[in-house]
Amino acid sequence: MIYFASFKIVILILLFLTFSCNTIKLNNEQRTKIVELYREHGCKISVTQREFKNFYNLEKPPNRSTVKNIVEKFNKYGNVADLPRSGRPKTARTDDNIERVRESKAKSVIVWCGVTSKRIIGPYFFEDEDGQTVTVNGLRYREMIQNFLVPQLEGEEEMWFQQSGSPSHTTKGYLKDQVYKNRPKTIDELKDNIEEEIGYIQQDTLKKVMENVLERVKKVRELNGKYLGDIIFRS
Repeated sequence: MIYFASFKIVILILLFLTFSCNTIKLNNEQRTKIVELYREHGCKISVTQREFKNFYNLEKPPNRSTVKNIVEKFNKYGNVADLPRSGRPKTARTDDNIERVRESKAKSVIVWCGVTSKRIIGPYFFEDEDGQTVTVNGLRYREMIQNFLVPQLEGEEEMWFQQSGSPSHTTKGYLKDQVYKNRPKTIDELKDNIEEEIGYIQQDTLKKVMENVLERVKKVRELNGKYLGDIIFRS
């Protein structure tokens, strides 16, 4: 329970987390494309990610470390193969290549959780009837709120509702380390890890998170709503 301005309140923070199960292994043609885009766009990783995503019509690009490792391997060995070899790989944009990269989207889960100082509501996995991960849109989000969240809140006291995906408001970093600790190889293993690790989070941790939120609220009031800038709060 948290007290603020002499009123007893419960803050409900809604968070979305995305976890991937064993990121797809790019083939040499796709790795070569990354090197080409990297050089073409001034050696900027963020631009390389964006252009690769657009080229293959993907929902998400390879992460920064993947791009960096591929480029470093090319600079060191002169090619992008797993093992050094002579010759320059060729780039081909085939339907098979595009589909292979696109399949990486199916190897991830989108998870929602509600967090208060007393408990965690969820996790809730956004999936279709076949158990496949789906993109969160307005309709699916509203259905989750109405059919899953609202029934969980019956009997709760006065509550503040805070939608947030900001890393400073979440325990995503901690969960990511724990969820991937045993390197889950399937979506079911990944989901089991998520549920297990969320269940391990102690109420004391939840209270500290909410106290941190209230510190931010107080600071915003002191600054008359101005941006907090580089102010660091304890986590």
